[in-house]
Amino acid sequence: MTRLAPLLLLLCGLGAGMLPAQAADERNSEVEVTVRVDGLEVHVTATLTVDASPQEAWAVLTDFDNMSRFVSNLELSEVVSRQRDVVQVHAKGKARFGPLQFPFESLRELTLTPFERIQSRQITGTLKRFEGVTQITPVPQGTRISYRGDSTSNQSIPLIVGPSFIKSETEEQFHELQTEILRRRMEARKNK
Repeated sequence: MTRLAPLLLLLCGLGAGMLPAQAADERNSEVEVTVRVDGLEVHVTATLTVDASPQEAWAVLTDFDNMSRFVSNLELSEVVSRQRDVVQVHAKGKARFGPLQFPFESLRELTLTPFERIQSRQITGTLKRFEGVTQITPVPQGTRISYRGDSTSNQSIPLIVGPSFIKSETEEQFHELQTEILRRRMEARKNK
């Protein structure tokens, strides 16, 4: 089984570390994740509202060269090509499930619509196919980040643990993104 979650992934890859105490107090919502597995097809949706501006969320979601610093299962994330708002990102890492490790790698093409949308499709990688969309929407509570990813696995996904594993990994990835967004926001406010 491969890591079948977003990022946004960067998405082929994100353990929610401990939130700093201040950030934990500011965490204003939980991640809502749904996973549907149909044979080799996996469909994931996730939503998170974070107390930050769309620009603050965007800065983290598109920090591809540094993503491995705050997304725990990424070993490597690097921009290999950029032409205006189209970016190719190479990502590599390992998803863990108990004592098992599942390495993954991908080269994705991302089309960026600043502060609103990130469309992603796999060019090559561990998955047979991956397409995803991350939508960024301002809301009274801050910014809502909505994600939808559709992929085709190269191997069967055990229905007993597969969907639970994918859901847990997606939740952890989004919590790590939320933690980084809030950390940067607090740091920026401190430096003002």
